[in-house]
Amino acid sequence: MGAVNGGGEWGSVIGAGRAPRDRPFLSESSYTRRAVIPTRRHVCPLVLYAGRAELTRSAWEPRPATSPAHEPQGPRTDVTSGSRTISIVQLSTAVSNRVNMRAITRVPGVSFTRGLSPRVWVLAVLAGGPLSSGLATAQTPEEDFKACMVCHTVGRGRLVGPDLIGINDRRDQAWLIPYIVSSQTVINSGDEYAVKIFEENNKLVMPDSGLSEAQVIALLEYIKNAPAEGYGLMPAGPTNPATAAEIALGRDLFEGQVSLTNGGPACNSCHDVTGDFLIGGGVLARELTKVFSRLGGPGVRAIIGSPPFPVMQKAYEDRPLTEDEVNALVGFLEKSNTDQASHMPRDTGFKLALTGILGAALLLAMYSMFWPTRKRASVNQAIYDRQVKSI
Repeated sequence: MGAVNGGGEWGSVIGAGRAPRDRPFLSESSYTRRAVIPTRRHVCPLVLYAGRAELTRSAWEPRPATSPAHEPQGPRTDVTSGSRTISIVQLSTAVSNRVNMRAITRVPGVSFTRGLSPRVWVLAVLAGGPLSSGLATAQTPEEDFKACMVCHTVGRGRLVGPDLIGINDRRDQAWLIPYIVSSQTVINSGDEYAVKIFEENNKLVMPDSGLSEAQVIALLEYIKNAPAEGYGLMPAGPTNPATAAEIALGRDLFEGQVSLTNGGPACNSCHDVTGDFLIGGGVLARELTKVFSRLGGPGVRAIIGSPPFPVMQKAYEDRPLTEDEVNALVGFLEKSNTDQASHMPRDTGFKLALTGILGAALLLAMYSMFWPTRKRASVNQAIYDRQVKSI
């Protein structure tokens, strides 16, 4: 096992190994300064709790569908000091390869030592403790909703995704919480309502939120108590259509012919647009020729200006696009959507293979025309034949 050591009054993450049967789990002086998590081949997922409220889970568990429930059952001890309560939860279920140890080693002030047992007790400080700001990202519901505002509004109409007004009345929290945490997990489970939403929104994948159950509940309450004017603003775009110069700049930015001001990657590293380009774009992400038809102008502008998707967020984290670049790319994508009927489709699949077969057949036919008149022997064959006859 690995022992995580943290400073501060309560330590960063606190806990210890197997509990002795003949005495309390640990003395207060012991459990306030160390935590034990397994690092062997079979590891137990790290779940951080403050009181009985989960602080963070998704940051440590890439595949939450295979992890224990949000509220693990089993022996639990609550330790109170002033206004702080620490809940000790025994996690006896062993799950293989579920803890991102590299992420843990990046936490400031945390170091590792080797230990033994794969059965652990895990504790956590209350939100606001030394570790919570680095991992749990204990933000207010208002701050959490800022990530939602890229695609959603509350009471101000549809954006990329549906308006969230009345969401608490449409479904209960038992359904909403897992959907907000990981919509694809719910969709892949075959839930009819989740699949319906997915289909109605052009099969656009909503990224996993990375929020804990407690944070989602607070976010739903924040949405429920929205004022009459609602939350979120439809992104303001240019009042006039993009000029030819802006569209040309957008095309060059998309292809990478012109570098982005802050050094971000070109769009065609991951995306493609059908057109008369010599070289096609990437296939890591969706094809964008009809993106305006799918998302509308405000949705396209919102995603380019404030990417909600993890890969885009990482790519442009410290390299945001300027307003002029956003306008140019929006203009180019709108033009591509409008002119798609005149574009020569770039099909490198079946049609390319068929063209190759027909070309090979034509070459073979041409060879057959000259085959009968081919030279059948070397230039010295006749001389050789005469010499053989003269013997």
